[in-house]
Amino acid sequence: MKTGLTIQQMAQELLRQSKAKQDYLVNTGSLSLSVTSDVPQLRVTENGLDKITPLDIRQTAHRQLGTYLGIPQKYYELMRTDAPELLAYNANYWFSQKNELRTLRTIDGCARAFLSNRYRRIDNLDIASVTLPVIGELPEARFVSTQITDDFMYIKVVNPRLQADVMETMARHIIGKPNGRGGKWTVYGLHSRAFIEFGCDTPASPDGRRKGDHLSKNVAPSVGAETEGVTGTLRSYAKIRPENFPCGSVLDIMISPATVSGKKGLAAFRALVQYWMDNGGTALNVNIVSAEELRDAQAHPEKYENLQVRVAGWNVRWNDIPKREQDDFIWRAEEIAR
Repeated sequence: MKTGLTIQQMAQELLRQSKAKQDYLVNTGSLSLSVTSDVPQLRVTENGLDKITPLDIRQTAHRQLGTYLGIPQKYYELMRTDAPELLAYNANYWFSQKNELRTLRTIDGCARAFLSNRYRRIDNLDIASVTLPVIGELPEARFVSTQITDDFMYIKVVNPRLQADVMETMARHIIGKPNGRGGKWTVYGLHSRAFIEFGCDTPASPDGRRKGDHLSKNVAPSVGAETEGVTGTLRSYAKIRPENFPCGSVLDIMISPATVSGKKGLAAFRALVQYWMDNGGTALNVNIVSAEELRDAQAHPEKYENLQVRVAGWNVRWNDIPKREQDDFIWRAEEIAR
């Protein structure tokens, strides 16, 4: 997930962009590339005169220009970086052979998109104007982070109540329903090692998880989603009624060793476990490790023959789990240390 802007900063940037952008309907015969300081620029001319100031070209627009002109992407990029004059020669020839209306989208003196004139223009501000008020009406929703790139707008929202609503709906439609073997379906809040196998077959997801990455373990949050620390995770879990998991559930948490060191740390840990039990918790997997220790164990396994980690309800020797899974442990340890 992209980070970097508060929701207020993103709103300011969206308003700025709405004022800075400009769209043109252009005839492809009026377009040409010129090269300034080895950098291609897009020009819109009429009778040899520039109708607008020559435009720098953003990556998305480069890709769309290459596709429109029928120039293979790898060859287009090779010319752009190593032979820009050759790219301009090729592009200008093919521009001259066409006579079509296209939409040229610009912002901050740059060509940002080159599209069909039938393209329906929907900007980030249009989407935000519709979605943000709806999100704002959700009682417990919180904007965690946002970012805007040339191609995407990212908005990360956390809503603990939504998690409970999803579980309630799933339980209502699954628990007790007859299955094909004469029995009845039930629900577990644990999946042993399935988070690895299922993750390998699952496409990329909106939370920033890449295709093939492991899924979250048992009922634990995805890595990076634990924005309020372990106490926030426990509060989120407490919103799920235990009866939605008739066969039990396991929550995986990871705690930095510094957090539970000394008498105060032990007292804090005891209070954490007590809160867990008082709010219907059943099984809690706790790993108290640091990213530094795990990285060293990965690099020098002979020094850590007795190091164990909790995995789906049991202990496993660190040296016995695959590197990919070790990397997941290290990643999570890094996240909780931030």
